[in-house]
Amino acid sequence: MGLALLVSWDFHIPRFSQAYAGNQNDSVTFSRVLDDLVARYQMFKEKCQSITLVFDKGNNSKDNLQALDDSPYHFIGSLVPTQHADLLDIPLERFRYVKNPLLTGVRVYRTEKEVLGRKRAIVITRSRALLQGQIRGIRQHLAKKLRALRDLQKRIARSHEPGWKGKPYTPKSIQKNLDAIISGQYIADFLGGKVTHQRGRLGIKLATDEDAYPELKHRVLGKRILFTDRQDLTDEEILFGYHGRHHVERAFRDMKDPYFISFSPPRPWTDPMLRVHAFSCVLALTLVSLLHRRVYQAGIHVTQSRLVERLKRIKEITNYYPAQPTEKPHLGGRPRSQRTLTRLDSQQNQIFRTLDLGRFLAS
Repeated sequence: MGLALLVSWDFHIPRFSQAYAGNQNDSVTFSRVLDDLVARYQMFKEKCQSITLVFDKGNNSKDNLQALDDSPYHFIGSLVPTQHADLLDIPLERFRYVKNPLLTGVRVYRTEKEVLGRKRAIVITRSRALLQGQIRGIRQHLAKKLRALRDLQKRIARSHEPGWKGKPYTPKSIQKNLDAIISGQYIADFLGGKVTHQRGRLGIKLATDEDAYPELKHRVLGKRILFTDRQDLTDEEILFGYHGRHHVERAFRDMKDPYFISFSPPRPWTDPMLRVHAFSCVLALTLVSLLHRRVYQAGIHVTQSRLVERLKRIKEITNYYPAQPTEKPHLGGRPRSQRTLTRLDSQQNQIFRTLDLGRFLAS
């Protein structure tokens, strides 16, 4: 099961949700959801004069972009860099550094290009942080692949020894293993392998392209290619708009938290009950997001998860005291009870007052 979710820019408050079968790709889902979004536009329009949808490259298709062009919505999306070699070939010397302190280490280059049938504004970004993160990822994946290749070498060598009980290797099976290990984003650009056959024994030989990695690092890594139909936006506004995807990503992260909303794993298995489960989870996210906004507007700047944790620690306790002795011991007395709250720190006190939680205390 999948969940399509549209959230607000502030506090990722759900505005639209739709459960769908999980065996379809993002671009198909997006086209179906877009029809419902267009139908709801009048409701959104009461509060927003201009609505811009932000989505990632998995939703790109000619039909989807055409549907967006025919809809009342604007959009900001991203392109697969390797599918636009002409944009990657633009030298970094033509990029400018973004002056906004929130975008330190980011350079941009703006142009126009026809994308999926219409000319779009294009902003190519090169981020130092993204570059460093991708290099770390490549090194980690490369280390894993080299370990797997060494293990394959050892298995092939053992297969020639007496007593080997496994299925014998063939050049074709070895090459299949090689291709599976070496495959993956970026790694295959500079790491290769081939099957060797010497003195009646099979083996593998690895090769690296020493020029490919520096070229990859200079030309591709650290870059994003953003595109939009909004020519009126500045480069910085387009960047901030695209980075706003983290709002919906955060919403999904909250929903997947097993100790919070617990969208996964769903316990029911019939379609109607799965829809009820999805609705309940979105409703829970909506209520918590609205609660977070109310607290934040009161000047209490905490994260949503921190807010929930602080609320969970506010407890009402009932203390029972033994009966007091009376003049007639044989009649006994009534035990006394007293309700109180756990000790609150200053922040919890602020939250308690802001949300007027005292009205829920037992009288």
